[in-house]
Amino acid sequence: MLVECTVFEGFVDAGSSRPFLASTLRGERWVVKVHGNPLGDKVLFNELVVGRLAHFICLPWPEVSVLLLSDSVAASVKQEGLNLKSRVAVGTRYVPELRAVGWPQGGCGSGKEFGERNARHIRALFPNNAALRPFYGKMILDNWLLLQDTKYETLQIDSNARPLFLDASHAFSGLDWDIHQLEWSPTHVAAHSPYLQGVLTSSEGFFPWLAAVESMRDQDLE
Repeated sequence: MLVECTVFEGFVDAGSSRPFLASTLRGERWVVKVHGNPLGDKVLFNELVVGRLAHFICLPWPEVSVLLLSDSVAASVKQEGLNLKSRVAVGTRYVPELRAVGWPQGGCGSGKEFGERNARHIRALFPNNAALRPFYGKMILDNWLLLQDTKYETLQIDSNARPLFLDASHAFSGLDWDIHQLEWSPTHVAAHSPYLQGVLTSSEGFFPWLAAVESMRDQDLE
C-alpha cells in the first residue's frame, strides 16, 4: 500500500532535484522527489534502493518509501513549475531538528593534512566512539553502491547527537547507468565522503558492516 501525501508544504531550500515537503492525513512529513524532476527519474530509483539497503544493514538513514501524491499536491507542484509526470513519487521521512555538519576549519582539502584536520573536527562533534561506528558503515555503503557526489552536507546530526546520513541521488556511479550494463569496477575501496577522511583508523571497524552486507537474503536484494 502506498503512502498518500495530501498536503503540499513547499520546496526545501537545497537540492537540484527540487525536493519538497509534503504530509499525510496522519501528519507524517516526507521530503519528496518526483518523476519529472530536473535530474531525471533515475534519482528516484537511486534514493529508494540505497535507502532500503541502508535500512537492511542498520545504517542511520531516514526511512524511504514509495508515495502517492493526492490531486491537490500534484496541482500545487505543477503550479510551482515542476514538470510532474506521475503522481507516484519517492519520499524520505522528514527528521525534525537535524543540523548539518559544516566543513572543518580551513575548508576542504586533500591528503594527510586534510585527513588530520577532518578527524579532529569529527571527533569533536562525536566524542563517543560508539557514534563513530556508523562512519565505517558509510564507507562500505559508498563503495558497495558506488555513491558519487558525496558532499559534506550529506552528514547530519540528529537531536540525540548521533550521525545521520542523507542523499543517494548519485548512487550507482551517477545518473547515466544502464540497468542492462550496470557493472562494478575491479575491487577498490576509497573514502568517497569527505567527512570519513582521517576518521577510519581500525580495519576491524569494517567487519560488522561487511557481515551485515554478507548476511542479506536474496529476497532482500531482489
